[in-house]
Amino acid sequence: FSTTGYFTDKEEWRKNYPAEWIVEMREQVRLWFYSMLFMSTVLEDRAPYQRVLCHSSVIQENGQKFSKTGFMIRFDEAAEKIGADTVRYLYAGGPVANDVRFGFNLGDEARRKLLGFWNIYTFFETYAKLDKPNFDGYTPDKNAMTVTDKWLICRTNDYIRKVTAQMEDYKSYNAVKEFEIFVDDISNWYIRTNRRRFWKTGDESDKMIAYWTLFTALNACVKTMAPIIPFMTESIWQNLIRRVMPSVELSVHLSDWPTVIEGFEDESIIEKTAFARDIIAVAMRLRNEHQIKVRQPLGKLYVCCEGNVGDDIKVFEKNILDELNIKAIEYINDSSVLEDSYLTVNFKVAGAVLKQNVNKMKQALEAASAEKMAEYTAKVKAGEAVLVEGFDEAYDGSIFNVMTKTKEGIVSAECQQGAIIALDVVLTDELIAEGTLRDIIRQCQLIRKEAGYEVDQRVVMAISTEDALVKSVLESNKAYMCDELLADDVIICGDIDADLKKDVVIADKEVAIAVKKA
Repeated sequence: FSTTGYFTDKEEWRKNYPAEWIVEMREQVRLWFYSMLFMSTVLEDRAPYQRVLCHSSVIQENGQKFSKTGFMIRFDEAAEKIGADTVRYLYAGGPVANDVRFGFNLGDEARRKLLGFWNIYTFFETYAKLDKPNFDGYTPDKNAMTVTDKWLICRTNDYIRKVTAQMEDYKSYNAVKEFEIFVDDISNWYIRTNRRRFWKTGDESDKMIAYWTLFTALNACVKTMAPIIPFMTESIWQNLIRRVMPSVELSVHLSDWPTVIEGFEDESIIEKTAFARDIIAVAMRLRNEHQIKVRQPLGKLYVCCEGNVGDDIKVFEKNILDELNIKAIEYINDSSVLEDSYLTVNFKVAGAVLKQNVNKMKQALEAASAEKMAEYTAKVKAGEAVLVEGFDEAYDGSIFNVMTKTKEGIVSAECQQGAIIALDVVLTDELIAEGTLRDIIRQCQLIRKEAGYEVDQRVVMAISTEDALVKSVLESNKAYMCDELLADDVIICGDIDADLKKDVVIADKEVAIAVKKA
C-alpha cells in the first residue's frame, strides 16, 4: 500500500488495485498474503487480489533440501552451466502443488527438450537461407495445400487455444506440456513427412506453401513461449522471424499474443492424422520386432477395420507408404484374409470312428502340403467328406477341428483404434535390390555430411565393390543416385581424388565410397 502510493496518490494507486494475480510460497499465507488482506479489508473493505498462487519449495534432484550452509546451487552457476532459459523452463514446467526438483541432471533433460524446438528452427533456417522466402503479404492457396499442411495449421490453432487457456488460468506447467507435445508433432510428423519438399527443386509454389506452414507453427511456438524462454525465442525472432516477415515488431516481446488462423477449423483432420500416425507406429514396431530395417522396402501393408474407417486415412496413403517404405496398402474388412485354415484331429469324435488309426490321421494332417490342407479345409467348411492321403475312406468333417493361423510371411498387431495392421514381410529379388539401393544412398549421404559439404554443394561420388548385386544396383540406378545425392557423376568401380573415402558394409558386402567437390 505505501510503496504504490496509497497515501500520496490514490488515483495512480487505483490503476493497480486490485492485483490480478499474486504469487509467493506457502509460508506467506500467514505473513504477506494475510498482511495485505488485513490492510485492504480495513482500508478498502475488499480483498487486494483477485487470484492467489502459493507455490512449494525448490529442492535437490534427490529430494533433499538445499542448504545455505550445506549443498546449494547458486543462480549464476546454474545460468552459466545450463542457461537461464533452461532454469526458467524447469520452474515454469513444475506443477505448483509439488516441490520443484532442481539440479544439473534435470537441467540437461530440460535442455534436451528445448533442443527439439531449436532443431525445428535450425531445419527451417538451413533451407530458408538458400531460398529466402518472404511472407509479407503472402497468402497460400488452400486448394494447393497438402493434407499435412492443413493438419499442421489446424493443429497450430488447437495448440494456440490450449496454451492460451492454460496461461489465462495461470497454469504455466500445463502450457509447457502442450508445447512439448506440439513440438513433437511438428518434428516427428510434419517435418518427417515433408522434408523432401524443402530441398527438392521444381515446384517452387509447393515449397513456398511448406515454408509458410512450418513458419506459422514455429511463429506460434515462439510467441507463446516468449514469457517462459525469453532468450531463445528472441534469438529465433531476430534471426529468422524478422527476416522472412520484415513487417513484424522489433522484438517478440513487443508482439501480440497469437490468434488462430481463420479458415482452418477442420477438427476431424486431427483425429484422422492420429489414426494414420498410429498405423505407422504399429507397423514400425512390427518391423523392429522382426528386425526388418526401414530402408528395406516391403510389398504390402494391410489395414483391417470395420465399415468405412479406412476412408479416413486414404488421404494419408502417400505419407504412410513413404514413412514405412511400403509399395501398397490394401484395406480389408475381415482379418480372415490374413489367415490360413488347417485341420487337426477332433479326438473326442475321431476315437470312435478311427479307433487305432487316430494317430495315423494326426500324422497325415501334419505332413499334408499347403495345397492339400487348403483342399481338405474347403471340403470340411462345405460340409463334404474328406479323403486324406494315406486313407482309403473319406471321413465326415465332424472328426476334424478347423483351426486358423497367420499366413506365412504375414505379421500383424492391433492399433489403438482397434484396426488390425499387418505387413507382408516376404522379400522378392526386386525388393532386396531396392533396399540395397537405399542403403547405398544413405551411406553416401552420411559421407557427404561427414565431409562437411553444404546441403546445396554439388559433388562427384565414386563407389567400388566386388559384389555382383551391389554392382548391378549401381549400374541400373546411376541417374537416380546423381539426382538424390546432388552429384554431377557417380563413378562405378573407379577412383577419384577424394576429399573423403570410407569403407562401409552394404548387404553384408564391403563397399568403398569416395566423394569430392564437383
